Amino acid sequence: MDYNKILNKSNELYNDALIKAGVNDLSGAIVSLKESLKNNKKNTDARNLLGLIFYARGNYVDAVAEWVISKNYQEENNRADVYLKEMRSAGNMEKADQNAERYNRALHFCKEGNLDLAKVQLKRINSSNVKDMEAYRLLALIYIKEKNYNEARKIIKAAQQVDVNDTVILRYKKELKDIEKTKKSKKKKKADLVNFSDGNDSVIMTRAAFKDFSDGSRTAIINIVTGIIIGVLFCYFLVIPTIKQNARNKATNSIINANESATNSANSVSELKDQVSNLKKELKKYSAKSDTATSYDQLIQAKNAVDAGDMTTASTLISQINLDLLSDNAKNLYNTLSGSVNNELLVSTIATARSSYQSGDYQAACDNYKKVIEIQENYEDGKALYELGQSYEKLSDFDNAIKTYNRVNELYPDAAIGKKAKSAADKAQAAKDAATNQ
Repeated sequence: MDYNKILNKSNELYNDALIKAGVNDLSGAIVSLKESLKNNKKNTDARNLLGLIFYARGNYVDAVAEWVISKNYQEENNRADVYLKEMRSAGNMEKADQNAERYNRALHFCKEGNLDLAKVQLKRINSSNVKDMEAYRLLALIYIKEKNYNEARKIIKAAQQVDVNDTVILRYKKELKDIEKTKKSKKKKKADLVNFSDGNDSVIMTRAAFKDFSDGSRTAIINIVTGIIIGVLFCYFLVIPTIKQNARNKATNSIINANESATNSANSVSELKDQVSNLKKELKKYSAKSDTATSYDQLIQAKNAVDAGDMTTASTLISQINLDLLSDNAKNLYNTLSGSVNNELLVSTIATARSSYQSGDYQAACDNYKKVIEIQENYEDGKALYELGQSYEKLSDFDNAIKTYNRVNELYPDAAIGKKAKSAADKAQAAKDAATNQ
């Protein structure tokens, strides 16, 4: 497949996603857009639309990630600028953090069994002009667990107004339909039964059997009229044992049905528990959503600082980012920015350190050498680390000087710099001993 065909395929999938998004099939649109980006990762229109769909589903972290990546591929005339600006304005980032905290609290309450408190937190999320699919999912699951099926249907209906084909919501909807079918089946079986008393006995039989019994009773009455003795004997030896046997059979069947119902109910509860467990695993990554949103915001600010040439500010922002919370694409951007910032800082800081050393300001030299080492310990193949040891020695800080020289020797035992550091460590030890003996 040539390059033009790949680009055309990406655009076709993007157009398909537009159609699906237009009918609220956001899940289907996400699938199409991800396939589009597999064909052309630089399709910024597809990436921006994917961010908008994540935003519509309440997945703000994923939305910001896609827009940041889009901005990295196309810096000029990119709609992602508008979306990112909108996220930063009007308190949207703060609202996202608040809703993330509410969702985390709801998960915590679910684990503790406080479902009422969990529902309060989830309802607050979707009452703040936000439609969060994760909140809808968990709230619907809680209502199903509580057997409050009417409320569960309302939540599912509201969720499908956002995304008509969300797979988790569709699974819950099917669960409710299965429950409804089971209820109707039980009602129908109950309606086909007739209860009546026969002396001290309570008899349960089907309507058909009752009708046959009633007809038999009429015949018995006629027989009684024509022959009391025959009727009494007939009832005693035939009718009454049959009724009692039927009653026993129905009672046995009722017990069997009750056991089956209890088993099905236990299975249903077990399935719901499994679903809760799986949902917790799927959403475990959101337990630090607020920190994630902050990290992405800092990543955006760091890129702007690098573009403006402000490496000091960029370095501060990068050091505050939690790398573990970033997506793979965001980590690539982080590594690119970090490498650029570190190279600039290393060159300028090592120059300042050497200038301070030459002018006799050994403390300033020491401070700047340490900054270099913190960024890259083996900078210039151990030379920067060796010069840090020299600065310590000039300050008569023999302990740190010896420790630093030994570290150089440890990193480069066979190199000239390592052997030189070993000799310097011995001299520094001798100077320390001499100073101690005075």
